[in-house]
Amino acid sequence: MGSIVIMIRPDQLKNPNPDLRYVIPDRLIQLTSNQLSDDGYDYIENEYMTMAIFLKSAAPLPQALEVIEFLKTETFLENNLYEACMIAICDNNQYNIHEYKQIHPKVN
Repeated sequence: MGSIVIMIRPDQLKNPNPDLRYVIPDRLIQLTSNQLSDDGYDYIENEYMTMAIFLKSAAPLPQALEVIEFLKTETFLENNLYEACMIAICDNNQYNIHEYKQIHPKVN
């Protein structure tokens, strides 16, 4: 089982509501017909206190690409996450963000 992480800087949000840690995974699980499952959240101790939302995935890359497409049109508590988040994937279920490969926004 692999993993997808969605990292969100609160300073990039219109409404930096901590309930996003529950609303985002619930909605993405629904949108993917339960192909994803909630795997918790954490805060990265940096200058922004970035929120990291983890999702379990049997196919991290294709499902992360599907999530990115959803984020282009979906809003979460008045927030457009497409421009405000970073998405990365890992082929195993890890919480060490340094083991993840960033796929959104694309890195040159």
